[in-house]
Amino acid sequence: MARKPRLEYAGALYHVISRGNARQPIFLADADYRRYLAYLGESQQRHGFRLYAYVLMTNHVHLLLETAHEPLSRIMQRLNSRYSLAFNRGHRRVGHVLQGRYQALLCEHDRYLLALTRYLHLNPVRARMVRDPAAYPWSSYHTYLGRSGPVRVETDRVLAQFGATSAAQRTGYRKFVLEAVDHGHQPEYYAAVEGRVLGGEAFVATVLKPAPGTRPPRHIDASRMIEQVAKALGLRPTEVKGPGKDRPRVEARSWIAYAGSRYTSLRASELARILSVDPSCLSHAAQRLERRLDQPTDRPALRKVLERIENFIFHV
Repeated sequence: MARKPRLEYAGALYHVISRGNARQPIFLADADYRRYLAYLGESQQRHGFRLYAYVLMTNHVHLLLETAHEPLSRIMQRLNSRYSLAFNRGHRRVGHVLQGRYQALLCEHDRYLLALTRYLHLNPVRARMVRDPAAYPWSSYHTYLGRSGPVRVETDRVLAQFGATSAAQRTGYRKFVLEAVDHGHQPEYYAAVEGRVLGGEAFVATVLKPAPGTRPPRHIDASRMIEQVAKALGLRPTEVKGPGKDRPRVEARSWIAYAGSRYTSLRASELARILSVDPSCLSHAAQRLERRLDQPTDRPALRKVLERIENFIFHV
């Protein structure tokens, strides 16, 4: 089924992970790392987000950032697209560089900011690339130790917890990081509620509370839901069932999968059985639609379709 929509608001803290397609390397030379950081810095200037930490690994990237006026989806879409195009051009390649969708965990500031900076900075150590995080050149750890870097990193909030002077702060932070050198992988930093929220009970309850005008998933008959979506698209239910790659049928199945996951408790397998299609194909179609909903060029028209579908579903 389609993934749940992003939780986006000004001041949100995210742990973002972008991985190479099929876990392939996304950095083949020092120039690639420098190019990504240059684009990250330009993105920061353009979108105004606060960057608390980053680490560029061979086949993936970790970012810890706080959004301002621009949603995370817009920031990452532009950053990843720019880098992918430049990577392919520079290495004379074609095809996808990054996986279709980055992972973003919405994190509670006070509970996780400090710990996550350490977790990110120790990635090269856990990967056995270096023994000391200071020996790895492609992370923000150096900025925390007082050295200048290629992008602006907001260190004050973290370092203020380690003393009153810059020297004391840097020493204290380095000690804090090195204390966890042998901790290994820490799954608690990925154990997010609904796969997208990391925080205490009160924080999770607040951010997952439905916004005004939204409706929680409801129980609805699968056949009835398919019928309503078909009607919203000006089709008969029989026109969306069965194999076939004609555009109206494919579009309708995408909307059925997306609406089913977002507004109902229906399973992909149940919808796929009624539509006589493979469940994985249905899920992929919904994911493609969700990515299009994030695109500025497609969003206005698709939102109108979504409103029609919502009206049909919730007025049955």
